[in-house]
Amino acid sequence: VEIKMNVARQRPPPLEVVLVHGAGGGSWEWVLWERELAAAGMRPRPIELMPVQQGYEKTEFSDYVDQVVAHSLSRDLAGPANGGEADTGGDLSVSGLGEGGGGVVLVGASMGGMLVLKAAHRIQMSNTQRV
Repeated sequence: VEIKMNVARQRPPPLEVVLVHGAGGGSWEWVLWERELAAAGMRPRPIELMPVQQGYEKTEFSDYVDQVVAHSLSRDLAGPANGGEADTGGDLSVSGLGEGGGGVVLVGASMGGMLVLKAAHRIQMSNTQRV
C-alpha cells in the first residue's frame, strides 16, 4: 500500500519595498532595482513624489512625508501618490500590509532617505523589517 501525501508548502508573504526618490528625481530612478527586487521575490513599490496643488514653492518637506506615509500604508501597489488608493482605516500601522502581513521595507535615496526616516517615525512600524 502506497500513500502519497500532497503537502502544499506555504510561501512567506512577500516584503513590500517602498522606494522613495530624492529631490529632482522620480520613480524612474528605481527601474533597475524594481527588476532585481521582484526577481528576489519582493514587491517593489516606487513612489512618484508630487508637489502640492499650489506648486513646488508652496510644497513643504512634511507634504512629501505625508505622501510617503500614505504610500507605505496603501494596499494598492500603485499607492495614493501614483493614482492608487490609501486604505489606512484611521490606523497608522503597517502591520496588515501585504498578503498576510509580509512586512514593509522603506528605501530612500538622497532626500528620500530623510523622508523615509521621518515617515518611519510617524508610522507604528510593528511589521517593518528595515528602514
